[in-house]
Amino acid sequence: MESRRDKDIKQRKDLNADTLFSLIRSRFENLKDHRSEKAQIPLADAFMSAFAMFSLKDPSLLFFEARRSDTNLKTIYKVNKVPCDTQMRKILDEQDPASIEPLFSDIFHQLQRGKCLEKMVYLDDYYLFSIDGTGYFSSNKIHCKSCCTKTNSKTGEVTYHHQMLSGAIVHPDLKEVIPFAPEPIVKQDGETKNDIERNASKRYLDKLETFYYFLGF
Repeated sequence: MESRRDKDIKQRKDLNADTLFSLIRSRFENLKDHRSEKAQIPLADAFMSAFAMFSLKDPSLLFFEARRSDTNLKTIYKVNKVPCDTQMRKILDEQDPASIEPLFSDIFHQLQRGKCLEKMVYLDDYYLFSIDGTGYFSSNKIHCKSCCTKTNSKTGEVTYHHQMLSGAIVHPDLKEVIPFAPEPIVKQDGETKNDIERNASKRYLDKLETFYYFLGF
C-alpha cells in the first residue's frame, strides 16, 4: 500500500518545473508546422523561447535576445535553437492562438491530479473565477480583419488594437492563481465596446462550460 509520504513525493514530482516544462514542450512539438521543411528554427523551439521569456519575466523581446547564449535555455527549457526577436515574431504571428488552448487543459488536469484545486475551494465546494479584459497590441498602421478600432473624435485618426479576455481560478487567501486559455476579443463581436465585451464573454464562458463542466460554470 502506498504511504502518505510516497504520495506526497509523487505529487511533487508530477508538479515540479521539469515535469511541467516537459509537458509544455511535448504539446508544442505536436503542433502542425505549415512552414517549409527548410525552416531554420523548429516551431517547438520558437514557442518554448516565448514561454521562457515570460517565465523569466523579461520585459521585452530585445531583452530576451540578449540571453540567447544562456545555457539555461537549453538545460531547463530544452531550446536547441533560440530565435532572434524578428524570427520569433514572424514564426509566432502566423500561428493560430487556438492551437495552444489544449495546453492549458493539460496543465489544469496535471494540477487536478496533484490535488492543487482542493486549496482553491472558496465556499460550498465552489471556486472563485475572475475574468478581465486586457489589450496586447495597438498600432495606427498595422492591422488585420479581426482588429478592434478606436477613432479619435478630434483628429479622426484610427487606432487598431487587439484585446483578449483572461480568466483564472483565484482565492482571496492565496497569491497563486490557476489560469485558463484566454479568449480573443475581435471586431466581429460587435460595433460598440459593450457589445464586443459582452459577446466575447458569452463565447468564453460557453467554451469553459464545455471543457470544464465539472467546475460548475
